[in-house]
Amino acid sequence: MLKNPPVTANDAEHTGDLPPPPYNDPNDKTVVKYVDPPMPTMEPQTSPTPTPTATPTPLPRVKIDGVITDRIPTPGQLAYKATHDASFLDAISWSVTVLKKRHQLLVYYKGRLFKTYRAVFGRSFEPGTKLWEGDRRTPEGVYTIVEKHPSRRWEWFLTLNYPNVIDRRRYEQMRDGGVVPVEEGRPVGVGGRIGIHGSDNPLLNRGNVNWTTGCISVSDQDIDDAIRRSPAWRATEDLLTSVPGVGRITARTLIAELPELGQLDRRRLAALVGVAPINRDSGQMRGRRMIAGGRTTVRNVLFMAALTAIRFNPPVKAIYQRLRSQGRPAKLAIVAAMRKLLIILNAIIRESTAWQNA
Repeated sequence: MLKNPPVTANDAEHTGDLPPPPYNDPNDKTVVKYVDPPMPTMEPQTSPTPTPTATPTPLPRVKIDGVITDRIPTPGQLAYKATHDASFLDAISWSVTVLKKRHQLLVYYKGRLFKTYRAVFGRSFEPGTKLWEGDRRTPEGVYTIVEKHPSRRWEWFLTLNYPNVIDRRRYEQMRDGGVVPVEEGRPVGVGGRIGIHGSDNPLLNRGNVNWTTGCISVSDQDIDDAIRRSPAWRATEDLLTSVPGVGRITARTLIAELPELGQLDRRRLAALVGVAPINRDSGQMRGRRMIAGGRTTVRNVLFMAALTAIRFNPPVKAIYQRLRSQGRPAKLAIVAAMRKLLIILNAIIRESTAWQNA
């Protein structure tokens, strides 16, 4: 044995202590010699023949929301564009479907998808339809939009006909079975005032966070867009806003709260709104003429519109200045301006003619 065996083969090679290679007898047939394999022959490569690509078909340019665009239209938008009769004015042509799990509100035109909106619902953690008041669930079923009006908080509120017959029957069965909660010795009601409205929490809407007490909430921009889907509504709004002094809020309030506009004569319409002077006479006593009654929401927006019309609408400005020059109180002159503005708007809608400056 070596006294100091090398640690590695490299050390043994330097010291000359490598063992001799093994002896291989050339006549031994059992020894297999290693032979390098031959180099593979390279086959000639042929470049693939390029296949001709089809020319992309340009997207159809259509008019969506008043803007000509090449955005891919929905089937409902194509059907709406191809409608040449007055069937688009029929409420039966329009419908809304709500998918709670997908957080979607879908608008259909003649049974075809028109547009999709993001929506959130009641903040109850229990699935299913609304059962009673205060359960924070969104109703499930087939409903009709029975009312629409502007809202200071929600931009718009579209009231649904909840509870319908099915909802009432379900509630009565649960009430008789003792399932409905009891407050102050009486079972809670079936609930109501359910609808589609805008949002004062846009971040929650974008995050699909259910936060309402049972209503359907979309963004303010979406609810405004959905309202203007009605061509008749849009045409009426354009007529009203053509009058100097009338803005978007005033026009929409008049459309929602005063459907008689354009159908009554000026005296009956003024009395309906509450801008007609009512006498307070008794016998030989002559009292002061005052306005009373009427529709407060319409009168409120007319007051703000009249303040602007006094400055920029020549007929309204003329009647205001005439009364003030006669020494009449400012509030009386403003009410007269409101009535004059209402008469102008009534004629605009009745004749379906936009405002034209003299």
